[in-house]
Amino acid sequence: MESIRKHQETILTNGHKIIGIGIGVPGLVDSDAGIVFEAVNIGWKDVPLANINFNLFYLPAFVLR
Repeated sequence: MESIRKHQETILTNGHKIIGIGIGVPGLVDSDAGIVFEAVNIGWKDVPLANINFNLFYLPAFVLR
């Protein structure tokens, strides 16, 4: 998340606009709901990743496998 924040600041400082964040996750996801059901290798279960990202960055987030 820190890396996204750093890049977001750089992009906005240079006068560009960000319209969303795409997130690829290994494991079972519900792309429509933006939820990671299970990503065993990173220890995630039932993580509302799109909502977490929206609350941090105020941008739409798309979760894909």
